[in-house]
Amino acid sequence: MASDILDISARLRLEPLAQSHAAALFACVEQNRSHLRRWLAWLDSTTSAAHIDAFIASEVDKRRLQSAATYAVFCDDGLCGAAGFRTLDKAIGVGELGYWLAENHTGKGLMTEVAARLVRHGFDTLALQRIEIHCATENLPSRRVAESLGARLLHIQKHAALLYDHYVDHAIYVLDNPGSEH
Repeated sequence: MASDILDISARLRLEPLAQSHAAALFACVEQNRSHLRRWLAWLDSTTSAAHIDAFIASEVDKRRLQSAATYAVFCDDGLCGAAGFRTLDKAIGVGELGYWLAENHTGKGLMTEVAARLVRHGFDTLALQRIEIHCATENLPSRRVAESLGARLLHIQKHAALLYDHYVDHAIYVLDNPGSEH
């Protein structure tokens, strides 16, 4: 699996998540806690730098095993989010794309650029046949990213995730590798 930096533009790049990102990632989470909490259930259990260290160690192991590939998102040399393949099943060629950005970077099309780069990477480098994006049905910004990539809505999965004290439905989007015979 390629572990190189994925350049997107002069100001936007993805770096494979590493322990060197821990302090900046924790600071970004802390600064955006209320913004991120609306859709990400892990916020309340991520309250210290040690939690971020453990998360990164787990993601590094998953990358080594080729079961995930998480990247730190950098814009203008500052870490502003994370994105990547939450899961990779190389045996069947399917990856699930996930992403989040700091609030002050949202609404500018950055995540669409990031996701488009990851889709290319998934199809061209990782040889995926299908990429899925799962997002809460009410998370309209995440759904717009999927739709802007040309992903098709496969179905709505009822009660797909427990978000603190309630269940949310997920919109399941898919992109098929244009080079495959599907």
